[in-house]
Parts: sequence; structure tokens; C-alpha cells
Amino acid sequence: MLFNGRINEANEIFMLKGNKGGGDLNEKHNQFFLEVGWIRLTKMLDFKAVLNDFRSTELDPRELVLLYKNLLVYNSDTLKKHFTKTEFTIDIKNIINQYKSDNDKPNINTDQLIAQSKKVVC
Repeated sequence: MLFNGRINEANEIFMLKGNKGGGDLNEKHNQFFLEVGWIRLTKMLDFKAVLNDFRSTELDPRELVLLYKNLLVYNSDTLKKHFTKTEFTIDIKNIINQYKSDNDKPNINTDQLIAQSKKVVC
């Protein structure tokens, strides 16, 4: 359901069933909103909603800045010392280009979307 973009329905189901079945409810909540945020980012390019979803988690906000690592002054070796759990192969340009490919929208202006997302995230 989440992967089909039916986030509202998935959220309703999570709220109904999230506290059942044992386990740490905070951890379930954190994982759910991380997944929702990632789907909104990669499948919908909904930058404002992504930020709200990630605020509902324990995500370190510096992790979002790493989506713009090609714009940072530091080299990747320096960044890897500070972010030991981060995958450095993903950046916002790759996400937008994959979205364009998956949705057959080659005319989308990648640079414009990068700038739009930076206004929201950074």
C-alpha cells in the first residue's frame, strides 16, 4: 500500500494496528515515517511532505544534507568520517533522474527541482 502511494490509507492502518502485536511502538512509528518519507521523496518528489515525515522520526537532519553532497565543500572521505552509517551513492540528482525515468517524464527540469528541494530541506 505504501509503495503504491496510498499513504493516507497506510497511515490509518498503522494507527489502528501499530500498537498491537508487541514490540516498541516508538520504533515502529520511527520506521513507518522513515519509509513514508523515503517514498514521498523517491516516488512523488513531494519535498515539503518529506520534511514533515522525517521530522516525525529520529532521523538526524544532517542526513538530508548529504543528499546534496555534490554541493558541499567537503570531499567524500571527510564526510564518511562523520557519517559512518550513510550510503554515499544516493543523492537528490539521482533520485530525481530515477523518478523521471520511472514515470516517463524526461522533460522535468532536474536543476529546477534540486533548487526547489534545497529551499525546503536546507
